[in-house]
Amino acid sequence: MPQPPAAPPLQIAALAKRYGAHTALHPLDLEIGRGDCLALVGGNGAGKSTLLKCLCDLIQPASGTVRIFGLPYAQARRWLGYLPERFLPPPHLTGWEFLRFMQELQGLPWRQQAADELLRDLELTTEALRRPVGSLSKGMGQKLGLVAVLLMGKPLLLLDEPLSGLDPLARARVRALLARYCQGDRSVLFSTHQFEGLESVADRILLLHEGKQRFLGHAEELLAQTQRGSLDEAYLACIGAA
Repeated sequence: MPQPPAAPPLQIAALAKRYGAHTALHPLDLEIGRGDCLALVGGNGAGKSTLLKCLCDLIQPASGTVRIFGLPYAQARRWLGYLPERFLPPPHLTGWEFLRFMQELQGLPWRQQAADELLRDLELTTEALRRPVGSLSKGMGQKLGLVAVLLMGKPLLLLDEPLSGLDPLARARVRALLARYCQGDRSVLFSTHQFEGLESVADRILLLHEGKQRFLGHAEELLAQTQRGSLDEAYLACIGAA
């Protein structure tokens, strides 16, 4: 894969989205640098998925601009990996077939050792990957999607609720994987409504509520700003619920 331009992986300027009279995302400015891991947090309807879909050109924003490595999406998509919240792979394929298919779709060579390491990290067994994807549990399917997108090695990943449907041990393993991924000068933006362990993986937190940015900064800054002892309590204070 050719190297991306030297511009920041993601730059957003005055990005907004409306559905009729409803503003789903108020104007937002954001920049993500190389090696950054940014957690996009907020409750249901906060605008997290709307933002990610705008970044992936799945929905058209009402206004504003998005630049990926300094380029419009159409020119930069080769450097971007995306995992949707509702991950629905072809149910008739086995896990192995799906992983190989995704690599071929991206024009990437198959890397068996890298795949084996990711499967071990997420405790996905070889036996499970021989089964049709449609027979896997929600948690196992979520792990398979994560393996597929991490295996691509793209310099920018956008992940919508990658911790959803996972047990506490699996969530801890995914957080460790994301932190390690960004150590290689790659960047990750992931959404979540779970605050557990965010400080161990995210360099910064972007807190959305009712489509508006309520906070952007380090976890420690959010705790200090709200004078709360946990991120859960800080979130509630930040949105005026406590």
